[in-house]
Amino acid sequence: MKLINLIPLKEESVKIKASFKRASSDYVDAIRKYEGLTTRQKMMSKAYFDEKNDDKRQQYLYQLKQHQEDIKKAKADLDDAEDVYNRELQKQLEYQKPY
Repeated sequence: MKLINLIPLKEESVKIKASFKRASSDYVDAIRKYEGLTTRQKMMSKAYFDEKNDDKRQQYLYQLKQHQEDIKKAKADLDDAEDVYNRELQKQLEYQKPY
């Protein structure tokens, strides 16, 4: 086999590895963001239930509802990142199959 025939395979390998690394990094970032927001939601819920003043409770309830929208968006982003990660993982595994 000529060396020139191996060059496209090497370039393909570099592209696949780079896209997998980017997808895995994005996936980990999405997980961290979602977990951070859910932890914050738990703390906000505790503050809401521990509060005795009704005015403060209403304020906490409003904040909880607003924060819930952020969690929904983060979950959608996490699902999208997971889909991309799974596709890139599949490409990586297919490329590494022994022939």
